[in-house]
Amino acid sequence: MAYDDEDDLDISIRRGGRGDEVIPNYLVQAILVTLCCGCWPLGIVAIVQAAKVNGLIAQGDYEGARRASESAKMWCIITFVISLISVPAWIALQIMAEHNRF
Repeated sequence: MAYDDEDDLDISIRRGGRGDEVIPNYLVQAILVTLCCGCWPLGIVAIVQAAKVNGLIAQGDYEGARRASESAKMWCIITFVISLISVPAWIALQIMAEHNRF
């Protein structure tokens, strides 16, 4: 009895109504920006949106999955950009505070 392992992998790779569309969930990116960028409230929103994608695909709600995917992507970008601005600013303030201490 031969098994076709390639078809089993298609479930996690190909998502969408037409079968050729890939709807990414951005869960890895959401977790990374949450843990590494220091802006947890926005990163948690990204994780929640990313976690919705696979469930919506399983329910057959491909349009909802696309919206959740785009929302997760947007929140990942927002979290990353805010962190790019706020973390160096916080470091600069800490350096200035230490410098003014003496």
